Amino acid sequence: IPSEGKLMSVSELGTILGMKKTDRSWLVHKNYFETQLYLGKIWINRESFEQWYANQVKYHKVNGEEPGKELKKRSYSVRETAQMLRIHEATVYEIIKRDRLETIEVDGWRRIPKEVFDRERDADLEKNSITMPEMARLLGVERREIYGILKSSRYKDLFTIIIVAGRKRITRESFDRFLDSQEKYRLNAYPEIFGREPEENRVLSNFRQKKVMETGSAKEIGSTDYLTMEEAALLADVSRTTVYDWMRNGRFRHKKVGKSIRIDRRSFNDWLETKETAAADV
Repeated sequence: IPSEGKLMSVSELGTILGMKKTDRSWLVHKNYFETQLYLGKIWINRESFEQWYANQVKYHKVNGEEPGKELKKRSYSVRETAQMLRIHEATVYEIIKRDRLETIEVDGWRRIPKEVFDRERDADLEKNSITMPEMARLLGVERREIYGILKSSRYKDLFTIIIVAGRKRITRESFDRFLDSQEKYRLNAYPEIFGREPEENRVLSNFRQKKVMETGSAKEIGSTDYLTMEEAALLADVSRTTVYDWMRNGRFRHKKVGKSIRIDRRSFNDWLETKETAAADV
């Protein structure tokens, strides 16, 4: 005789899940939970049923707790992931495919293990933020001065502080906002890191620092003698298309470095002065 309370009949299974005879028989034969045969009758191990129920979301008890209790503790649905990241569900699927994220499939639906999501999210947050020591290095000041800046009534509302792996970090976006809001502090770490001459133009210096912070490389910025197309557009306050048209019409000297174009800075500045003088005479 089956142990009382430890086993249940297929009929009882149907009652719990609100399933008719054919459907409950089909479910039993899918081998989702442990069963045993006694006197020609199938009995279901109740503990294995509850374990299965807590790790799926398709079937619901007529009366009782919601399904997927354990599954939801260890994974996120695509919809939940999209809501947390504030993006469309289709974008989540693109990220899964692009980054080859580990997923689990339950009842035909993909779910993302929380440890995978948290790891990817932390990596993304780190990429788009800096630590306080990094901020001190970028500004060329002591770390204690950074704490003063962050607490200052003048600046504190400009910063967005996030926690990544238990450590406070400053978002790059809010750091940029701080740089653009005041004249006292400027990025000074550039020559120390890359061995180049300090850039005297504050706008260009900050722009280059941000570019290096975004790309992790100095390959996409200019130098004392040369400008990138993007930098030239910034200094002239025009679009890159306009700079390209000027270049094509021979307004200033330039050269090609690999796949990139570098504009002679002195020649470009002379062209801007000539252009401004001509405009003033009209």
